[in-house]
Amino acid sequence: MTTIISSKSAKFAAGLVGLVAGVAMFAITAQAATFTTNLKQGSTGADVKNLQILLNSAPSTQVATTGAGSPGNESSYFGPATKAAVIKFQNKYASEVLAPVGLTSGTGFVGAATRAKLNTMGGSTSTTTTVPGCTSTVGFSPTTGQSCATGAVTTTTTTTQSGPISVSLANDNPAASAVVASQATADLAHFTFSGNGTIKNVKLLRTGISSNSTLSSVYLYQGSVRVSDGASVNNTDSSITFNNLSIAVNGSATLSVKADIAANTAGQIVGVQLVGYTVSGATAMNTANISGNYMNVASAALAGVTASSTSAVTATVNAGTIGQTFWSGAVNVSTRAVSLKGAAFKFIGSATSDAATKLQLYVNGLPVGSTASVDSVTNRLSFDFGTSPVTLNTGSQTVELRGDIVKGSNRTIQFNLENASDLITMDSQLGV
Repeated sequence: MTTIISSKSAKFAAGLVGLVAGVAMFAITAQAATFTTNLKQGSTGADVKNLQILLNSAPSTQVATTGAGSPGNESSYFGPATKAAVIKFQNKYASEVLAPVGLTSGTGFVGAATRAKLNTMGGSTSTTTTVPGCTSTVGFSPTTGQSCATGAVTTTTTTTQSGPISVSLANDNPAASAVVASQATADLAHFTFSGNGTIKNVKLLRTGISSNSTLSSVYLYQGSVRVSDGASVNNTDSSITFNNLSIAVNGSATLSVKADIAANTAGQIVGVQLVGYTVSGATAMNTANISGNYMNVASAALAGVTASSTSAVTATVNAGTIGQTFWSGAVNVSTRAVSLKGAAFKFIGSATSDAATKLQLYVNGLPVGSTASVDSVTNRLSFDFGTSPVTLNTGSQTVELRGDIVKGSNRTIQFNLENASDLITMDSQLGV
């Protein structure tokens, strides 16, 4: 006999991925530049502005939090605030900047050693994209009516680390664009790990002109499969840490960073930076300095999706039962129809992960997609309908998880829908 426990009642609002047609891109300046001349207090020019931009990429070395010199308000003048930020930068990287020249504390003078370190901070290239219909950054677009001054600069950064596994920005890293307040699983950055081994820990940093609460939950994905629990942003240092991972790298593996965007955050600019990762068997974290592009947080009236499972129920069934319902819930859609692109469940219980087979999702009593099995490493069950999404019209829809029980006598099986990000939906009009 096998005991089946329906997942506990859980409700969540699944914000949908969305882009508003005509939303202007925020002008983003490249996060890294090549510094060839010394700089000091009183210096002026483009190098000073690039210096301030780079210093502002990390909270610990920001020139200012508001006003002149703050992120988005960098200037070409090297004043006292810039000097103070340079000192913080030099002290932060003292072993590379100060120690080689016999210093123990920062001076605020950007000399050869400091420039050498600055020039390793990203190795980026940038291309400028103008608003559709514009040929320059002057005037307004005859196509969209937007100001031509709102062109977006996309920064691509590639930095390779030493060791058995190296990392670089993925070729399909998302370009600088817009995400939407209240959106679930906004795609922020893709990182490709190369080599052979297992990644155990990943550390990120929230960047941009945004607060730590802008990203309410952050996740790691491989393709359409979530490989981490949701992580929050540390209020002290803006870090995002994923521990106890088990991500195999056999040649290469790409991790996508996705996040739920908090409500009432329109107008902010947010991004993520990979600052370190740990490989199985290593005693220290590999350092990295690889940033994704900045995303402008927009406001839009998105389709709404809420889901609630039935109340927790325990039932005893025989091993060998066919078509057992493991999870059932009502999915309510408001505003407009959505496309169901996938779903993920967490397997919990004393039975082994292969005790339930031929697992399939049903919508309003009809099977959708193909059958799937539980991943024995992560204990997660994932469905991907990306190429053939299922339309969920407005109103209430019944979603079920069914499968066969092949073994597990005197043990338990339970499936949970844990997060809003585990029900992957797309607005039928906005198309993303």
